[in-house]
Amino acid sequence: MKNQKFIAIVCGVLLCLLMIASDYHRYKTEKSVAEFTGKVFEKKFTASWGSFIVPLSIVLIAFIPKAKP
Repeated sequence: MKNQKFIAIVCGVLLCLLMIASDYHRYKTEKSVAEFTGKVFEKKFTASWGSFIVPLSIVLIAFIPKAKP
């Protein structure tokens, strides 16, 4: 049981990091396209809320106690 919790926590943390990296890649792509077309790009990098909610829910599910029969 402890191994399953540990695996769920590690997967949640890795998923969070990968989703933030994906958001950063989106930001860099938008910036590159704007610069290529000659437009001014004034946005700042912010990760979307989904990058935190989905992994957090995985970690929280890991801590739900097992139902006793």
